[in-house]
Amino acid sequence: MFIFTDFQSDNTLGQSVCAEYREAARIRGSAFIPITLTCTVEENVRRAASEERSSISTHKLTDPKIVADISKRCTPYTVDVPEKLIIDTTLIEPDDVAAKIAAHVNEFLASVRVRESIGKP
Repeated sequence: MFIFTDFQSDNTLGQSVCAEYREAARIRGSAFIPITLTCTVEENVRRAASEERSSISTHKLTDPKIVADISKRCTPYTVDVPEKLIIDTTLIEPDDVAAKIAAHVNEFLASVRVRESIGKP
């Protein structure tokens, strides 16, 4: 399983990157389950400026002004497939978000096993 944790905007570039992820899954013979996490602009700015984010060595944006600008100008790209999941994380704790994602993936995998057991693609 591969998990990509980046933001792709709803423009030609973002759509192209998501198409590359989908193609990579197809080539590997893997399921492609796009998950989009959203939150309000205010919450996104708060998270970007948090001490927790700045203390962790990641490549996430930490400048609240840049995050606010991107959040106001860009819409996240959502791949339109039945397997997609969209979660507004504004008021949800990270552990609960992770549990929702795990439940969604497990439900998808269970449905694949059922379809395989009855001989349907």
